[in-house]
Amino acid sequence: MASMQMGQPDLEAIRGGGASRRRPGSVRGPLGLRRQTVGIAIAAAAALAAGVAGATDGAGDGAGQTPPPSVVVAAVAVQDVSAEHRYIGTIKAIQSVDLKARVEGFLERVAFDQGSAVEAGQMLYRIEQAPFQAKFASAEGQLAAAKAQLASAQATLEDKQADFERQATLVKQGDVSKTAFDRAKAERDEAKAAVEEAKASIQQAQAGIESAEIDLGYTIIRSPIDGRIGATQYTQGNLVDSSSGTLATVVQLDPIRAVFSIPSSDFVKVQQRAAGATGKDKAQVQFVPELILPTGQTYPHQGKLAFVDNQVDPGTGTIAVYADFPNPDHLLLPGQFVTALVRSAEPQREPVVPAAAIQRTRDGAQVYLVGQDNRIAVRQIKTGVQTSNGYAVTSGLQGGEIVVVSGIQKVKPGVKVKTVKQSEAAPMGKALSIDSSGTGSSGDAATDKADQPAGSHDGQSGDADGSADSARTDSDPASGSDASGTSEGRPTQSTANAADDN
Repeated sequence: MASMQMGQPDLEAIRGGGASRRRPGSVRGPLGLRRQTVGIAIAAAAALAAGVAGATDGAGDGAGQTPPPSVVVAAVAVQDVSAEHRYIGTIKAIQSVDLKARVEGFLERVAFDQGSAVEAGQMLYRIEQAPFQAKFASAEGQLAAAKAQLASAQATLEDKQADFERQATLVKQGDVSKTAFDRAKAERDEAKAAVEEAKASIQQAQAGIESAEIDLGYTIIRSPIDGRIGATQYTQGNLVDSSSGTLATVVQLDPIRAVFSIPSSDFVKVQQRAAGATGKDKAQVQFVPELILPTGQTYPHQGKLAFVDNQVDPGTGTIAVYADFPNPDHLLLPGQFVTALVRSAEPQREPVVPAAAIQRTRDGAQVYLVGQDNRIAVRQIKTGVQTSNGYAVTSGLQGGEIVVVSGIQKVKPGVKVKTVKQSEAAPMGKALSIDSSGTGSSGDAATDKADQPAGSHDGQSGDADGSADSARTDSDPASGSDASGTSEGRPTQSTANAADDN
């Protein structure tokens, strides 16, 4: 009875009776608590069901129909490619002359403008000539004296020879003594010796004249070659001699020579190709050198291979190559650094891929290919020479295959893509842009509605939850993408692909 009395007020309150009312803060009975819990559970289940239904509707409208990412592609073309290599080279003069004094004296004249063109035989310097002219005159006087001495000796010899012959006749007849004959013979022999001495004096005098003439000629310093002369190191009035060093330098500028070193492996390849060719084909195998100026422009004149050095540098494994170039405008100067562009005269048919399609990795060059089912595949390639529109591919690609040239950062192997031809990617100069869903547009204000997900209009999502999911996916660190859409060391997948994977 006691328990029933204690529970009676509660029953009446539940039934709506007025026997008593619950005060604030009072404790409910077990039955009221159970009913409250059941109500909360029912409300939560209803909310969850509504959320799932909304999410399902949103997925059906847009998320489940996310279009594939757009990429710009190009077909691999097969072109005539000449074997081409670039090397750092140095310009050198084919002929270069350091002008030096060969006799001692004061410079009387500097007969040229510094930096001007000079011709072979042109006078450049003149050293004072008076001392050398005096030496020459003295040598001429000595020659004249020697000649006079010879004439006198020859006259004496004639007299002594006649006396000797007379004495020889008389001694045979017994008219003179043997002593007189011997004396005549000795005098004749002395006359002969005097003649020989006079002749030697003449030769010595002639040598003196030649020496004086040479020294006198050395007072005039002339250019031995056609070329351009540089700055003079000595001006008029300075004393110069053979120890004074270089007075000035003359260099030949046209033609001029480029010297560059190539790896011995490249040289061997050319030699092997030349060994297997004959006649006209052999001539085509030879290097055809060109130059790229420091300005980046191609030198307008083609060169000719002069010769290849006869030994390989063991320190660098390279061999020096010498090529001569016409230089009528004197654009090339000795000591100038240039880039030597060497290509074979015989072109070869090779695939050429745009430079934008090549990805450089630790494993080498690679490209992203689009297969027949529009799915991405990665392939390693080996590149050759650079051309005007890309790189020649020596292995890994064939003509006609489709490579991705733009949008690589938004795809990964195996992903299906929507392709846009490179020729159509930017009509009227408008750049193709790839949006966050992977859809490409040409930059026009009117966006192709067919490329947009269903339920999405002008960037406004039809489902708030879908927008939230999309925003989460874009900022999800697990995608490995930074603000530029690339990950460390490799292209990353597009946002749409990340959403599909999630």
